[in-house]
Amino acid sequence: MDIDRDAPATAEGEIQIAASPETVWAVMADLSAWPTWNADVKSMAFDGRLEPGSTFRWKSGSASLVSTLQAVEAPREIGWTGKTMGIHAVHVFYFEPA
Repeated sequence: MDIDRDAPATAEGEIQIAASPETVWAVMADLSAWPTWNADVKSMAFDGRLEPGSTFRWKSGSASLVSTLQAVEAPREIGWTGKTMGIHAVHVFYFEPA
């Protein structure tokens, strides 16, 4: 999955985590647990299957979002799209050993 590089705004970053891709994948793929470790996620509602096309509802800061999983490839990639306040967002995370 890729982002629209011609979008009005894009951001990307890279961090190294002292854990295997499988461990990081397990944390990121447990959508319902996001509020327990990410202070920016105020609430999360996901009771579907972890597969492309599944949706989840969450609140980050003052924004309420409905997002749809687009890429689910354990333990390598997870990505979703969503829309809030008229903004179409795409989030993609890749996990690889260092």
